[in-house]
Amino acid sequence: MKTDAVVKKKRGIGNALLNVYQKHISVLISAECLYSLSCSRYSREALNKYGFFPGILLSADRITRLLSINTDEK
Repeated sequence: MKTDAVVKKKRGIGNALLNVYQKHISVLISAECLYSLSCSRYSREALNKYGFFPGILLSADRITRLLSINTDEK
């Protein structure tokens, strides 16, 4: 079984990666999210609620749907 320390460490890594994205990458691409809860905020909540791997999968699903919508509009 996983210990709480391992779970917290994985969540911390995921949140750290999201911080880097929000502070350094998203400002460069200046993309506007179509959803009322931004994708990075959704990803952070998914990571904290469901854990590292399910959170990553949920985030990837949402981002894929958003990219599909943007591709269809062009």
